[in-house]
Amino acid sequence: MDLDTPYRLDPQVSLRPEEFGALAYHFGNRKLSFLKHPDLLRVLEQLDTEPSLGAAPESAGISPRRWSSFLKALETLGIVGDDSCPYLRPWSPRSHRLRHARWWSTSRRASPRRSA
Repeated sequence: MDLDTPYRLDPQVSLRPEEFGALAYHFGNRKLSFLKHPDLLRVLEQLDTEPSLGAAPESAGISPRRWSSFLKALETLGIVGDDSCPYLRPWSPRSHRLRHARWWSTSRRASPRRSA
């Protein structure tokens, strides 16, 4: 994983905060993962607002000496499951617009009208 690349949670991933950290569930491959520390959840929540993967631990308030363990955990989440269903995906504004455009074009198809 490239630390200079922005990453986002896959849209099919849901996070549920717990006392021990969080549960991460992927609806695509039906995998459940345990995030073993609340700080890891904070880092994942920062991914949406940060320009790179490497900036997320800093903005979550994680001390620099702990970054390597968090980045290792994020890397593990990025490759959990098979390649078609990772928890984390590289993100770019262009790929986001294309995915949104595809959804918009398929969801707005004209439906057959009933004649009265």
